[in-house]
Amino acid sequence: MELAQAYFLLKSLKDNIPDRHEVEQKWVDDYHSIVDAVAKEAGVDLTAFRVDASELHHPVISARRGFALRGRVVPGSVQYGSKTVIERSRLMHKLDAVLSYFQFKQGASDAMKSIGFRQES
Repeated sequence: MELAQAYFLLKSLKDNIPDRHEVEQKWVDDYHSIVDAVAKEAGVDLTAFRVDASELHHPVISARRGFALRGRVVPGSVQYGSKTVIERSRLMHKLDAVLSYFQFKQGASDAMKSIGFRQES
């Protein structure tokens, strides 16, 4: 994947992530596939920009409070959903960071060229 394509795919992903507190894992999977393609194409380590698996979770869909009835304790319960989600803010944090990295690297490259440095081909 060409780096410019990856950049615009990441920008599009950012613009289209649903505006909810939590988003489904498919958004993380799309993000990771683009980041992995960039890392391979550019030959750089971008693991710092990946979402850690520990940030994915199954959302709570119902909870029942425990109570005591005639001296007997009835424990509470929690039911989790089947879909895996992440807090939108955590995904956006990583997405903003990798886009800023792209911009920084491009700016640094342009600055180096303007003062006479050229990369060897």
